[in-house]
Parts: sequence; C-alpha cells; structure tokens
Amino acid sequence: MLILTDEEIARWLEQHSIQANPYSRNYHLFGGGYQQRPIPESGSRVAFSESLIRAEAGFSSALLHFTDWSGYRPEDMAAICAIRAEQGEQRWLIEAPGHLFVRDQADELIRMFGLAMEFGWTAYLYFETELTYLAWEGELLDEWRIAPGQRGFSVPPDETP
Repeated sequence: MLILTDEEIARWLEQHSIQANPYSRNYHLFGGGYQQRPIPESGSRVAFSESLIRAEAGFSSALLHFTDWSGYRPEDMAAICAIRAEQGEQRWLIEAPGHLFVRDQADELIRMFGLAMEFGWTAYLYFETELTYLAWEGELLDEWRIAPGQRGFSVPPDETP
C-alpha cells in the first residue's frame, strides 16, 4: 500500500482517466450505470467490503480515498493510523488521505474499506477497471460503472428552457 496526498490522488486519477468525486460534481456516466444501496448493518461490513472487492478480481490497482471522518472516535483513528504505521507512514490522515493498493494487497484493501464503513466514514474507492464506489458515513454505497470501452464522465445536459 502506498499512501498518497491529495495532489498524488489527483495525478493517479488523471493518469487512469477517472473522474474524481463524481457524486459531488453531479456527473453521469457515458454508457455506464449508477446505483445506490444500503450498507449492511454493523458486523457484516468487512464481509460486504470483501464481496465488493473480490467481485472486481481483474483489478491491478485501486485507490481508497478517505474524504470525511467528522464523527470519528479516537479508537477508530488509532486503528487506521496503526495500519498506516505498518507501512512506515507518519503523516496525519488529513495530509495524505489516499491509499493505493495493487491486486496482491486485496486483503489490506478489504480491511481498510470495511473499517471505513464500520466507522461511518466517507470514502471513495476507485478501481482502474472503470468502477467507483462511494461509502457514505456507513449508511449508503453509491456505485458508478463505466461501460467497457468508454472512459470518463459527462456533464448532465442543461435542462433550462
């Protein structure tokens, strides 16, 4: 796992033609799909994380970007900091909120994404396989998938008369 700053996150997303923060920008996908579903109740969230990540077996890299942990408890932050410290990371999460994983680090990705949902944090999970998840404060999961052969997002048409 590599720990990334906001600038490094932006560079990785650009290199992979992935739109950052699709929800906040009100983007729709070219030929793809969007769905929202509830995140399972506490206790099964790591298993839920595992099912999502194992279903994307063809990924070579994935970026987990924590965007909000406003309701965190100190013990939650300590757990994330301990995982980051295993990689020699000493910066605060706010300084480097990105976590880049390769396929053979899927177990670590499952653990981190599951903890984000368990703690009620908000995080984007971007796969270079044209899939993006947004876990909302442990309650909802948004999914954007780009159709094969399509790259990028389009701005919704202006509906003004």
